[in-house]
Amino acid sequence: MVRAHSLIATSWILALATVIALWWFISADTVNGLFETGEAVGAVSGRGLANLFGMDPAIGEILATDRMHAGRTLAIGSFMLLWLALLTYLNCVPVLRTVGNTLVSIFIVHLILGLLWIGFTSPMSWWYGLHTFVLKSVFRGFGLHKTETFFLVIFQAQSLIIFAEVLFLWRTFVTNRFGRPAH
Repeated sequence: MVRAHSLIATSWILALATVIALWWFISADTVNGLFETGEAVGAVSGRGLANLFGMDPAIGEILATDRMHAGRTLAIGSFMLLWLALLTYLNCVPVLRTVGNTLVSIFIVHLILGLLWIGFTSPMSWWYGLHTFVLKSVFRGFGLHKTETFFLVIFQAQSLIIFAEVLFLWRTFVTNRFGRPAH
């Protein structure tokens, strides 16, 4: 279990490094195209889910693209899953189970966050705002103004931290409690 979590974290870091390397060394236009494609898929998916739940499709699209950053999620997530498949194979860990469980967990966490945004918009805005405030305070307290610009404005790290918190809670309290055979 620990090895699988380590592989997932490593694959996420490698996915970020892949996107940065593509942007820096190959073509920023390629990375922009990846993000635009992810955003288009997210917008269509958000509209479809909104129609499925009887909501205004524009709200579904806004949640998917603006609040949940579908473009970034799909682009980086795709690279993460590819790296995860390679790393699990190289470490003799069952590839389909690890990648499949990770994909299902990512989907469920995004579904949970989407439902929270729909049902609890004000508390979710506060939650994201709190993370932004804390990160800004830390960066400014240490005089890391360029880091603040990169992580909060460009990269939107507060959203990734919230996603990681919900994913951790999901994997720790739901996945590990249920679905495992009793000893």
